Amino acid sequence: MKILVTVPCYNAERTILACLSSLLAGIENVKPEHDVRVLLVDDLSTDQTSRLIQEFISSQPCFSGWSYVRVSEKAYSGGARNYGITKALDDHFDMLICCDSDCLINPLLVKQYVSFFQTHPQDPVTAAAYIPAGNFWQIVDTLLNASKFLYENTNAVRYHSNLSSANFAINIRRFREKPIFFQKIFDGDDWLFFNELKETFGMTGLAFLPYAGFKHLSSTNSFARCVQSSKRYANAYCHKFSCGQISRFDKYPHLHYSLPRFWLILARMFQAGYFHYVYCLPVLLWLDLLRSRHVVKKIRESRHD
Repeated sequence: MKILVTVPCYNAERTILACLSSLLAGIENVKPEHDVRVLLVDDLSTDQTSRLIQEFISSQPCFSGWSYVRVSEKAYSGGARNYGITKALDDHFDMLICCDSDCLINPLLVKQYVSFFQTHPQDPVTAAAYIPAGNFWQIVDTLLNASKFLYENTNAVRYHSNLSSANFAINIRRFREKPIFFQKIFDGDDWLFFNELKETFGMTGLAFLPYAGFKHLSSTNSFARCVQSSKRYANAYCHKFSCGQISRFDKYPHLHYSLPRFWLILARMFQAGYFHYVYCLPVLLWLDLLRSRHVVKKIRESRHD
């Protein structure tokens, strides 16, 4: 199987080396049976990301499948993934793996993606689950924003009604029939992409793989960044509402957005076995209430325009 791994990069000097090292370990587990290439797409980084990538590539003589591209205009992560989709289609790859530059993947994850598409050739996309990692605020951010995608120690493939774009794989053989691309927007591109997937391929859910997962070392490493991230996700919710995807807002708006979500987050934490993060619950509730307030304000403003 011919595999392309695309890594969108933007100001990732803090995590890019760890990400590439974990990718290399995963690639070693599928060589030499499969031909693997890595495409690094730099979305106009202003820090040391470019230099670190070049140094890492030159320090890995045993693997020559690296390529680096710096875009000419801002593409965001969705546009960077489109580079990978286009290259995979043009160069006749069989599978595309999209991995954010702040992800540390399980060494078995690439192998599991290969095995999944060998046994499920009709599935166009599959994804990996989150394993909470990092400092307190990074763990809170993962539990708050990715609780439904938490890793579970199970041998059963689980299906979700949404896509987590941090780490997923595309069956390019299916995409040749009906190619789909991401929108070049700051946030919400994964939600729009999955909606188009459902319409195009008639999907009812997206497969999340057992055993192997990934750690997401997000930039949300402080209280201020966690609040910023919370508002960003609230803005994505408002966008869904403006598109007519959410219609239950009018009755008890604060409670509709916040409290049901909090209980779902709590249920998923315990279902996945993350009891030891119970100390995060007061902060999770407070941040969800903050989101609710932001959502109410934004939607009311849009109604007055």
